[in-house]
Amino acid sequence: MASSSFPLNNVEHWEREFKDHGVSFTEIGDNCVVRMRLDNGSVTSLMLPSGLIKAHMWHGSTLEVLHAIVSESDGGAVVIQGGMFLDFRCTSQGGVPWSPETWVLHDVELVSRNLDDMVEVKHIVTLHPDVLSSEVVITNYRSSALEVTGSLLSHLSVSTADATYVVGLEGSNYFSKPPFVSDYTIIPPVSESITTGAFQGLFSSRGKND
Repeated sequence: MASSSFPLNNVEHWEREFKDHGVSFTEIGDNCVVRMRLDNGSVTSLMLPSGLIKAHMWHGSTLEVLHAIVSESDGGAVVIQGGMFLDFRCTSQGGVPWSPETWVLHDVELVSRNLDDMVEVKHIVTLHPDVLSSEVVITNYRSSALEVTGSLLSHLSVSTADATYVVGLEGSNYFSKPPFVSDYTIIPPVSESITTGAFQGLFSSRGKND
């Protein structure tokens, strides 16, 4: 799957491959948006090949939980910030450092492999009626040790300080801030010049966010 001979935004291929898995696909420019939706209205969007994840969950109404914003760069390219995004760096003895940046869908899991298929990073995303779970599995097929550094960044969207969706953050101070840029970027590595309005339609918030 990682060394695919078809374009990663090939909607027809993905629909044939996963027609019985309860997911839908939308092609926008050089990107493919994968949507998982439950009957209660909860929906998660995964963008290929960048691997960025966006989520709306049902809490009395459909609310944005993983916050993302869409903007346009000076050169006219679409920039998507926020959501949830993996940034890992894998280094083996005498090897060239590698980071998973191009993701494909495999059994409704995001998978990224290095060029010689010796390191695999799997991001398993499961959508439940009121929970979005995320599991990262890194497999080393080399005979030598593998050093892994990185992070999983996520931007949460809440309506009030008392409506925090993460257990353990109850009573925490609440600030309204846009997604930030760090050494471990949450911005997709490549953003092509595509229609901002199309992305806004797929990634727009349905709930009020202060």
